[in-house]
Amino acid sequence: MQTPLPTESASGMGPATLAEEGIAVLQELEASLLASIRAVLGHDASVLELATRDQLRLRRALEILWARDGKLSRITGRGTQFTLPANTECDDPLRVVQIRVLHLGKVQSALLRREQRWINVLANLVAGPEASYGSSSNRNSVGGVAGRW
Repeated sequence: MQTPLPTESASGMGPATLAEEGIAVLQELEASLLASIRAVLGHDASVLELATRDQLRLRRALEILWARDGKLSRITGRGTQFTLPANTECDDPLRVVQIRVLHLGKVQSALLRREQRWINVLANLVAGPEASYGSSSNRNSVGGVAGRW
């Protein structure tokens, strides 16, 4: 079940409601991260793409939900800074879900880096020993692959 995106800042919500909404979005994000990790391990690009879109939607929902006074706080070059409400009554369950989501994000990132390295190795193996690894202008020269065909 998809959590509906909040359309405006949740600054009018009480701390308990805000925490409950945050937990619901984070749990959905957790499920999406698990699906994308399975997709990376199963080499399923279409499922990975769908999960990535879903994660972007959920990230936006968290930005809106936790924005202060309806304005998103941005850090240059590092994305959005999420600041939790100070007086959240359900802090422990929220913190637990946050830690799980953060861990799954790190796992996914590591798996994607490993997959990228593997794809680079395969691309180099398929290219063969006669492949030109220089700039595209070198490929059309006599010494490049195109010159030998």
